[in-house]
Amino acid sequence: MLYYTSDLHLGHKNIIDYEHRPFKDVDDMTEGLIERWNNKVKSDTDITFILGDFAFKNSYMNKAKILECFRRLRGVKIMIPGNHDNYLTKDFIEEISMDDNNTYVIQRDIHEIYDEQRIVILCHYPIEEWNGKYHGSYHVHGHIHSRDIIAHIPKRFNCGADVRNFEPVTLDEMIETAKI
Repeated sequence: MLYYTSDLHLGHKNIIDYEHRPFKDVDDMTEGLIERWNNKVKSDTDITFILGDFAFKNSYMNKAKILECFRRLRGVKIMIPGNHDNYLTKDFIEEISMDDNNTYVIQRDIHEIYDEQRIVILCHYPIEEWNGKYHGSYHVHGHIHSRDIIAHIPKRFNCGADVRNFEPVTLDEMIETAKI
């Protein structure tokens, strides 16, 4: 099974107020996001694409805590960095890979995958045009949190935690939600 998420902002105290998240503090948010992830992602072979802004490195969310969070999340994690993932230095990416926690970092802004024969273009940022846009492909992104500031474009979906019940979602779930 393939899942998508973005903008967890683990360790970012102010995101709780900015986005009116239902958590009392960063500890509660960290535990809540991990619990929701693990309730949704059932298998260690399921793959979740994290489209940026996984953590907000600070005194609470240090390198060791970020690695611990990756380890605690079920399944294979493939991350495309976002604008707040500046902690992902070359050395840290190597450490993540060697840590044997089923986490991989793709060091480019846009990545193309197949999800059940469907082409999906992944990027932290919403984009207007993408490969195959007029031929059935999809674009999944994050970055904008719960703001509805961009025009609706068919087959472009925000997988951000703030609009997806703070849990990873499938492409089919995003398609179904868009029909409502």
